[in-house]
Amino acid sequence: INAYPVRARNTGGRFFAMDTRGAKAPYIPLHFHREHSENFFCLAGIVRIHANGQEIVLTPGDFLQAPAGTVHSFAHDAHNTRMLGILNPPVFEKFFEYMNDPTDAVVQQEGGEMYFPAEWFARAAAELDLVVVGPPPGAGE
Repeated sequence: INAYPVRARNTGGRFFAMDTRGAKAPYIPLHFHREHSENFFCLAGIVRIHANGQEIVLTPGDFLQAPAGTVHSFAHDAHNTRMLGILNPPVFEKFFEYMNDPTDAVVQQEGGEMYFPAEWFARAAAELDLVVVGPPPGAGE
C-alpha cells in the first residue's frame, strides 16, 4: 500500500516521498533510473535491497541511497514492513499512479502474492525513468 506524504507540487518540483507498507513480498525486477535517485528509509519490518550486485538488509532506522544509474531491486522480508522512499527529482511520481489501485486498507493482507500489474509496469518502463535490466534477484533459483 502506497501513500504520498509529500507530492512534487508541494516541494517546488524538487522531490516527492512515498510511504510504502506491505506484507512479506519478493523482489521486484532489477532496474535502474537514468535521471533520479531513490532513497530508502526503513520505518518498520525488514527491507532487502539488491543494489549493484550486493544485498543490503535495512531494519528500522536504516537508510540507503541508490543514485541514478544504480541497478537495484527491493523486497519486504517481514509482514507489515514500512519504508519511506524519497525520490529526486520527481520524474517518477506517476509510476505509483500506474501501479496502484486506490484503497481504504491500512495494511496489505499477510500471505498471498504481491500486487504487481505487469502491464502497467511495462507502460511505466516505456514512459518514465525506468530501465528494466533483469528478473527479480533469485528468480529461477
